[in-house]
Amino acid sequence: MPESSREEACKFIADVRESNGGITDEDREFLRAHQRESLLRPLQKTQNWADRGSLVNDLYSKETRFLYELIQNADDNSYSIATANGEEPFLAFSVYPDRIIIDSNEDGFSKSNIRAICSVANSTKKHTAGYIGEKGIGFKSVFKVAKKVHIHSGSYSFAFSYTREDDDDGLGMITPYYEDAEELPRGVRTRMTLMLLNSTSFEERAAEFRDVPDTFLMFLNRLQQLSIVLYPPGQASAAVQYSKREIKEDGLYTTFLVKTTRNGKAESTSEKKYYTIKSDLHNLPLDKARKDKQGSSIDSATVILAFPVDEHDEPVIKPQYTYAFLPLRRVGFNFLIQADFVTQANREDVVHSKRNLAILEGVARGFADAMVVLSKLSSLKYQWMRYLPEDSITDEFWKTLWSKVHEKLEKTPLLVPWSGCGLYKPSALARLSEQFIAKDRSPLLPDLGDAEVYLSPKYTAADFQILKRLGTETLQSRKFLDRLDDDLSNTSGSKWKSVENADWRTRICKLLSIYLVQNLAGERLKKLALIPLRDDRWVSSVSGTKIYFPETDGIPIPADLGLDLVCPKAVENGAWADLFSHLGVIRCSQEVVISWIKKRYASTTLVNFELSNAVAHIRYLYCFPPKDHSRLAPQIRLANQHGFLLKKDQYLYFPNERDDYSPTQLFKQNAKFPGHPVNYLHEDYLEAVDPNTIYHGRPWTKWLEETFGVRRRPELRAKCHERLSKEFQYIVEHRSDRLLGTLKRGWAYYRPQTNSVMEGELRNSAVLDENGCRTSLLRTFLPFPKLRQITAELCIADAYPFIAISEPLRDEERLDWTFVKDLQVGIEESLDFYLSALETFKRINPTIENASARDRLARIYHNVQLRCSEGLDRVRYAF
Repeated sequence: MPESSREEACKFIADVRESNGGITDEDREFLRAHQRESLLRPLQKTQNWADRGSLVNDLYSKETRFLYELIQNADDNSYSIATANGEEPFLAFSVYPDRIIIDSNEDGFSKSNIRAICSVANSTKKHTAGYIGEKGIGFKSVFKVAKKVHIHSGSYSFAFSYTREDDDDGLGMITPYYEDAEELPRGVRTRMTLMLLNSTSFEERAAEFRDVPDTFLMFLNRLQQLSIVLYPPGQASAAVQYSKREIKEDGLYTTFLVKTTRNGKAESTSEKKYYTIKSDLHNLPLDKARKDKQGSSIDSATVILAFPVDEHDEPVIKPQYTYAFLPLRRVGFNFLIQADFVTQANREDVVHSKRNLAILEGVARGFADAMVVLSKLSSLKYQWMRYLPEDSITDEFWKTLWSKVHEKLEKTPLLVPWSGCGLYKPSALARLSEQFIAKDRSPLLPDLGDAEVYLSPKYTAADFQILKRLGTETLQSRKFLDRLDDDLSNTSGSKWKSVENADWRTRICKLLSIYLVQNLAGERLKKLALIPLRDDRWVSSVSGTKIYFPETDGIPIPADLGLDLVCPKAVENGAWADLFSHLGVIRCSQEVVISWIKKRYASTTLVNFELSNAVAHIRYLYCFPPKDHSRLAPQIRLANQHGFLLKKDQYLYFPNERDDYSPTQLFKQNAKFPGHPVNYLHEDYLEAVDPNTIYHGRPWTKWLEETFGVRRRPELRAKCHERLSKEFQYIVEHRSDRLLGTLKRGWAYYRPQTNSVMEGELRNSAVLDENGCRTSLLRTFLPFPKLRQITAELCIADAYPFIAISEPLRDEERLDWTFVKDLQVGIEESLDFYLSALETFKRINPTIENASARDRLARIYHNVQLRCSEGLDRVRYAF
């Protein structure tokens, strides 16, 4: 610095000191002693300050409050030199036990700056920003902690000395004196050194420095960097440095606050992110605390709201500071507020005034605008409401913010519907509780395309609790039923009528059942066509006719009885079946069903009969036989293999491919046999009931046999006369090899039916013998092994009238065949056997030419003689 400049600076400081009443103690005593009033005139300029000399003692609750004042003053300074050199404007605090050094790269003090800090009310800074305290205390706040303040800036190096014990009523705070200083470090253009009043409270003072909110830097206009270095006695230094960078896009500022901490050699860096919205207020109520340098009232201000987010761009929810350029306090808001509020003397809270209330209204508007902007960000679209002010704030001034915000947001489209398209007012959408949501997390029913109400599921349950304060509710039954009604009217894609997913059906049916049980819109539900009928119609429970469940104790009710039956598939879902009950669907008694079955067969035409229904009729009657079940056969008809209902005079047989003597095998057509047309019970009857099922002590087929006369063996007797049936006539003609086997297997059944006419027909039936010749049945013998041996010994086996039979015979089974004696068929070595042998011998031996033949003939005669007593007349006839 040039020596002349230093001298000029010294002279200027002396002039300021003198003009502010700064004199030595000796001069003061001399003037008092000689009453030189003309020389005391300069002291009158300080009178106003003297009247307020004690104000600094009560100014702040914390000594470090001066820190905010100095930071704010530094932000007001000019940094044109630093900017031109590519330097970031900075402010640095170095805290020692006995002093605090504040360095800055501002352009430097001017004469007007020095006069300003040496006065009470004057300032070089604009009042529009509210940076200077309403009482003009800014710089003087340092004397809360300092007894001496030295300032070195450019050519100026001067100091102030003041303590509470001084008797000059604070005159030392405005009367600077020159003091030499060392050269400033490189890059530092202004240094302020505070010599502390008390060096023993370092830890307490250091703690308050550590508590400086990093967000303070956010609302500064010029300062880009703030650092604090602590030098505790006997320990390594600890430093923290704050810096910021800001990005603006579409009216939204993104501010990054970087905090670098160093403890000894360890260093760490963290970053905080904020979305910032700024808005200008105009035509504010006038306030005497807000006037410009010309004394004109200021009626404008800027509101800044900042919303913290974490590294995932999700809201950081914790109380934030409220600012009036300096941090006031944490009121309870989860966002930062910066505005030119008129503050109390200690600048730690606002005063209640019309201007401040108008600014608060601007904060509410700004918050609403900010929520609109944040709701369009992909990261905050479903989380912005977390910033909403609490309605539990008790402060008389700040608690009104919630009501103001609520009034604006409840009318603002901010919420995303389930479809993700568009934005809706909070009260226009409703959250779907779990009862309205399917397993796949989709709505049970689609929303109305032109009147959506489903709130997007991307809003969490906790966030919904916040939205409730804005009027968003849980979906009510009325709106859900509106969507059910709309779905039912959708002819091309009704979810209610088409979805087969069991879980979906269970959930929605349980929900509707609750509505009915709790009488929530029950009458409306009963008018909806929710019930699927078996005939594919959908009806309501008040459609005018009784609606029945499709089963009786698990047995299906036939579908063709004219009853309105619920679709059987629907009742497979227990929840759906319960819903039917709540809607008024009833169970049909078996007596009613049976009466309708009988009426079904009363018609003489029996038209429109489906096989499935005919089977269902018989199955139902089997499971619930009426008391007069013996009369069912004349009333009820069964269907044959072709699906036709038989007339009452037609035989019906069980189909059986496994038994060679069943009607199926006896009458089938093949290359050897022409076959015989008979009626078989349709296979569907046999499959209708599990063969292991037994109702009322009888298996299914046994019941069919006993109740409806379905036969297991060919009927012997013709239906309308006492002759052989056509079935047996066919057997005699084409399957005589199985005639006696058929009779043997059903003789106990056949014997009571026979009469002399039928027996005569059977005896005289021409059956095939083993020689391939037709022979009357009564002239044949069963080819038991013993009889075959005798005929073989007599050399007549190939010509003997053994009946051709399709099953092997054993002598020990002869008793099983004794029934054929009634038909005069031979089964043993008897007179008739040898008379037939004699006849056969004569037929094949017209002449006897050798002794062997004579011996065989003699044997036949001998056996005839032995058995003459069995039928002497037959012997005489034979000879």
